Amino acid sequence: MITDGERSGGEYELIKNKRSYTRIISQEPERLEEISLKFAHMARELHAKETDTTRLCSYKQRIERFYREKNRVPEEYKQRALNFLETVPDTPRCVHGDLHIGTSDPQTIGEAIKHLLPYYATKVPYMFDMAFNAPMPDVALQKNVNLLLRS
Repeated sequence: MITDGERSGGEYELIKNKRSYTRIISQEPERLEEISLKFAHMARELHAKETDTTRLCSYKQRIERFYREKNRVPEEYKQRALNFLETVPDTPRCVHGDLHIGTSDPQTIGEAIKHLLPYYATKVPYMFDMAFNAPMPDVALQKNVNLLLRS
């Protein structure tokens, strides 16, 4: 575990001697701007690439299939999630899965979080099913359905 006195996080090594951007920044904070700019540039390049949709299905399609094929959530939740997914544009672009908001302005962060909550509420039952091969507890689903009401 690491901390800067206000925030905390964890460092781990899945590949021996590999240094992630997070690790470099934590060990060499003076390189924050350099590493952040390099990461942003690489993410921008990745996001500009088109995915071969004949080989990979989109994450949106995977989540839709989960709701249509598995009986893991109540019907109301399922319909709200599917209705929300209909509003999500289809795109053949690659997206990095570990980007963070990174801003300290509470209003900007609040707006980003508000925008992301329906995505979160739609994704969590799918991830829970992947991890535990079981439906989420009703109490957790009830809290999440309120996030889908905002979409």
